[in-house]
Amino acid sequence: MSVTLCVGISPVLFFIFLINHIQIAGDVVVGTAYGIQLTLWVNCALFLWKRGKHSRLSMLLLIYMTTMLLIESLFVAVQARTVQFIYIDNRNYPGGPWAFFLASQKAAINVIFYATLFLLTFLSDLLVLWRCWIIWAASGKHNLAWAVITFPIILLAASFVMGTLWTLESSHPALSMYNALPQAYGTAYYALSLGSNIILTLLIIGRLITYRRRLLENLPP
Repeated sequence: MSVTLCVGISPVLFFIFLINHIQIAGDVVVGTAYGIQLTLWVNCALFLWKRGKHSRLSMLLLIYMTTMLLIESLFVAVQARTVQFIYIDNRNYPGGPWAFFLASQKAAINVIFYATLFLLTFLSDLLVLWRCWIIWAASGKHNLAWAVITFPIILLAASFVMGTLWTLESSHPALSMYNALPQAYGTAYYALSLGSNIILTLLIIGRLITYRRRLLENLPP
């Protein structure tokens, strides 16, 4: 945004200009990130496919990973279409693109946007949870592993509820993710998601450090 546009305008108009710029720039960032993740998917898929002939788990991981890629592909497509929908198809809407965005929350493309965003985050959280269980159960103590991940499971269950409410409330005609109620649900959802990820990551790191310490103790000097 040029300095000229920022001079003499109200804070509300400045916010609208800023949001417009962020939405368009964000579309480029999403495309870049998608390209990186697509490359990672190809590498992981080739590795799992080679192992899949002898491992059922590898095929399950490949299916799970491919499902996430398909959802992400839909998210990227919807993201691009949303920008076109707002800034090209309805650029002359009274009040501008931002007003149209707020007034079109029940449009199918916006509902899909919220749903895919929520699903991607939740499926990623489940993958971290599974990884934590695998590492803690590697010693054969499955009961201990289940006990350790009980609290993160509760957090993820709560995040699923909050995420579902956030998605539903954000798609109401009179609301958007920027209104008070959807923001409250969204903040709760991402706080629970972030909290569970931090806890699971610390559990994984702690267990790996323990394994390393035991390994060093049993190795000859």
